[in-house]
Amino acid sequence: GEAEEAYAHAMAVSGTFGKPPASLKLFLSLGNVLLKNEKCADARATFAAGCEMIPGCASTWIGYGVSLLREGDLDSAESALAEANALDSSNANAWGWLCVVSLSAKRIDDAERAVASAFKNGLRDPDLLSEIAQLFLENGGWKHSEASARRSLKFGGGIDTRLCLGRASRERGDPDGAAVELKFALALALDYSSKQSPSYENNVEKNVEACIPLLLAELALAYDELGDSRKAEECRRDLRVMEREQ
Repeated sequence: GEAEEAYAHAMAVSGTFGKPPASLKLFLSLGNVLLKNEKCADARATFAAGCEMIPGCASTWIGYGVSLLREGDLDSAESALAEANALDSSNANAWGWLCVVSLSAKRIDDAERAVASAFKNGLRDPDLLSEIAQLFLENGGWKHSEASARRSLKFGGGIDTRLCLGRASRERGDPDGAAVELKFALALALDYSSKQSPSYENNVEKNVEACIPLLLAELALAYDELGDSRKAEECRRDLRVMEREQ
C-alpha cells in the first residue's frame, strides 16, 4: 500500500544525500505496516535491523518477536520477546505477546502468569487482547478468555471479540449472558454489512460477513441451553438461508 511504499522509500534514502539515519519511529512504522499486510519475512528483516541499530529498545524486539511468531517460529519468537521483557519489564505488550506464545505452545500456566502481568501493566491493545481471548478459549480457559475479551471491548475490540465473549460466557454456564452478547454482536454485524463503505474510527471490521453465520450458530446453541427452541430454530433458519445464498 501507499503507506508501506512511503516508509520503505524513507528507509531507502536514510543515511544518504546528507539525510539522517533511519529513526526508531521509521523502523517501527514500516515493520508494523508490513506485519499488517502479512509480509512477515520483510517485517522480520525490518525489525531485526532496528534491533541491531537500537538494541536497547523493547519495541523493536517486540516487533521482531511478533514477526517470528507469525512465521511459526515459536522458540525464536519467545527469545525475542523475552529480550524485550528484560529491557522493559513493565511493557504490557511484551507480556501480552509472551502470553500468545505460551498459549500457542499449550503452556497454560505460563500464559496465565503472562496475562496477569499484562493486565497489571495496563495492556490496552484491543487486537492483542482479542487474540489472547480467542486462544484461551481454544485451550479451555474461559475465565481468562472472558476477562481478555471484556478488556478488548473496553478499548475498541470488534465483533469477533464479542463473539468470543459470547462463547466464553456459554462455556462458563451463562447462556443468558451469552445470548445478550451474541444478539448485540449480530445486530452490529448486520448493520455494518448493510453499509456500502462503512468507516468506523475505533475499529475497522474486515470480516463482518464471515462472523454472521458464526454468530447465528452460537446464538442458536445459547437458545438451546435456555430452552427456547423457537428462537434457536429461527437462528438456524436464517443460517440455512445464508448458506443457500452463498
